[in-house]
Amino acid sequence: MKNITFLCKVIDLKLSILLCIYINSSLFAEDIGLRFKSSARFFETQLMVEEKSSEIKNPPGWNLQSGFETNPNQDVSFLNRNTNSYFGLGAIFKQETTSLRMNLDLDALKRNKLNNAEDMLYFGKDCFIATDFLGFWVGVGRRKFSFRESPFTGSFDGGDGVFIERDFLHKWKVQMFLWDHYTGFRLLEKEMIPTYREIDDPFRSEGQRRRHSFGISYEDQHTLRLGISYLELGSFGKHTKEVESQVLKYGADGDALLSGNLTHKFIYRNFYSIAELLWAKGVDKTLNQSTTTKGSFVIEGEAISIGGGYNDGFLSFGTSIFLNDSDERNASNQIQKLGFVNSGTHIGSTFFLSQYLQIHPSAHVTEQGLERQNTILRGRSASSYGEIFFGIRVFEIQLKLLGALILPYKASGASDGKISVKKENYENFYIGEVALDLSYQLDHNQLGLLLSHLSSSHVIGLQGTMISCYGSVLF
Repeated sequence: MKNITFLCKVIDLKLSILLCIYINSSLFAEDIGLRFKSSARFFETQLMVEEKSSEIKNPPGWNLQSGFETNPNQDVSFLNRNTNSYFGLGAIFKQETTSLRMNLDLDALKRNKLNNAEDMLYFGKDCFIATDFLGFWVGVGRRKFSFRESPFTGSFDGGDGVFIERDFLHKWKVQMFLWDHYTGFRLLEKEMIPTYREIDDPFRSEGQRRRHSFGISYEDQHTLRLGISYLELGSFGKHTKEVESQVLKYGADGDALLSGNLTHKFIYRNFYSIAELLWAKGVDKTLNQSTTTKGSFVIEGEAISIGGGYNDGFLSFGTSIFLNDSDERNASNQIQKLGFVNSGTHIGSTFFLSQYLQIHPSAHVTEQGLERQNTILRGRSASSYGEIFFGIRVFEIQLKLLGALILPYKASGASDGKISVKKENYENFYIGEVALDLSYQLDHNQLGLLLSHLSSSHVIGLQGTMISCYGSVLF
């Protein structure tokens, strides 16, 4: 009976998509620069444990069970079984003249179980209006950073505010964000699968989220990108609004993060390689007693992302790895320095790890501020992370295979805080994911099926399965 119900829902989804194609193609036969898109996705996720969660032993410094709940009406091995769907409508509008650029890209969603009205509207990577001023483009809106490019195809960052940019000598580009209201650069493609459980964070506030960025890039067979950003954490986030006297006097407690990147990309025929060096320095004011620097956490960390692959339009494959340093701790387990802190979206293209569980392989500045926590659900802990992918396209049929693995650093004991590949510096557990995506694509319209499986070591005993049927139409 359950399978019949599932098939009925899939058929209903397909019929809805075909109906959208028929109606909208007749209504918008003429191309006037404004295009609309409709999308729908049905998915079922299942999360299980091999043994009772109460018997899982937490490694020192970890809380692996945080956020998970067992449904008393089901077998104890099931943490969660969820069926959900959404329907979306969007618009794309692009126009460019010698003095004006307009780029509109947004999606409005309707989920069958709406928990947060903020999830209704998503902007694309570029959604702005800009005008020419003395040879520079001055714009307002969302703009993707031109000075950042990661070997991870799912990693993005950009600004929401006021920017200036200019192309010169055909290969050089300068971009500056005068003001950026940082919200983590949320994208629909990174939040298609809803998280295991929405968490209301009582520490979240509407404090200032000001960021300023500058970068330069040179694009050729050898591409170079260099950028730097200053983020004023203000009085929002879990680890920021603690020194109340500073907040009352200055509107914030002085928390700030300075970060930068240096990227090199090399292309030879259809092969490519990308290496990215990331760094972060800053301070997080705190009353926490686990730090050796009284009254604050010092942030000082680096990370390396390297990857390469092949893509000729028909066949594609590649791999990438992310290595960052851990927190520096003394023998008394006190923090001397915090390690690398990242920004922007999750770097991965996975579904369980990056969307359903939202595990980041480092401390991260999200829409809720600077987050650090050694958990599985919504974890932000220093880790090594890697992905491998393979794709093939035959006419209108495309097949993609994706594998990902995350290996966390130890969260307690003395640590020099340096990037390491030594086994003794890592915990004795891992979390991995394998996904298959099969789709039919024709003229920007697609219909697809996604299958994904989550696995982990016996220390955690966590497993999961996911099936998703989706479609989209551009007219």
